[in-house]
Amino acid sequence: MRNLITWVVVIAVLGGVGFFMPRFAPEIMAVFRQGTDLSAYERAVLDCRSGDTQRELAGCTWLIDSGEVEDDEIMSLAHHNRGLAHAAQGNHDDAFADYEAAIKYDPEDYITYYVRGYLHHVREDYDIAVADYTSALERYDEDPDVYRDRATALYYNGKYEESIPDLQAALKLDPEDAETLNWLAWTLLTIGRAEEAMPLSAKSLEQDEEKNAGSLDTYAHILAELGRHQEAFDYFVKAARVGDSDYVRTIQNALTSKGFLSSPPDGVLTGRTREALRACIAQNCRLQLDDVLSTN
Repeated sequence: MRNLITWVVVIAVLGGVGFFMPRFAPEIMAVFRQGTDLSAYERAVLDCRSGDTQRELAGCTWLIDSGEVEDDEIMSLAHHNRGLAHAAQGNHDDAFADYEAAIKYDPEDYITYYVRGYLHHVREDYDIAVADYTSALERYDEDPDVYRDRATALYYNGKYEESIPDLQAALKLDPEDAETLNWLAWTLLTIGRAEEAMPLSAKSLEQDEEKNAGSLDTYAHILAELGRHQEAFDYFVKAARVGDSDYVRTIQNALTSKGFLSSPPDGVLTGRTREALRACIAQNCRLQLDDVLSTN
């Protein structure tokens, strides 16, 4: 979700330079003024885009409730950023209410549809997430992250083939993005196209410098699917070393569900877990792939 993070950082650090600069230029310059002679409005604007959750809540709420803001774009920003702050605190209903208000003030700002869709995505409301991502893309179709996130929502809804064009569109805009490369490789592997997945996964690993457990895991699954058992085992071990104990527990749970491991998951790649993993790979048990397919 790189562009969303970039958006928040831009709002927090630069005060919306670009889209919001014409509206906020005086307040941005206030940052560089000496002393503490900021007006309540200026201080609220700075707080609303500070990147600090509590300051955002206070500053954005002041802008929303003060009655001093007549510009729709500023009101949209205030609701948008307060929505982000609510979401960060887990207050999803309040976040959705603010996103709805932000869209009412500025219905053509694609980023609010995107962040609202992502919150639905996190909540596993995939159909609603897809609808919001689609609304975002109807307003701006040059953001690769929106394509990728719509693809992942489609994937989690069991629409594997349908997700592929979005991943390809994302790669057309950003051909080197490791996360998108990995997602396309995993999706192709899911539908039995391991040979096509291999070069994409290899490129993802190259971009990540083999430092991402997810990319290593995908590559290991592909190797296993292609019958390259020892290499697959080696890459699963690499993934376990790079990932945390939660990754190892995920593997252990998958091995347990397939009958290869009887001991409770402990997040440690013990000798027993390694033996179970070797046995699973030798039988092409597809480890986490069948779990994905069985839930859709």
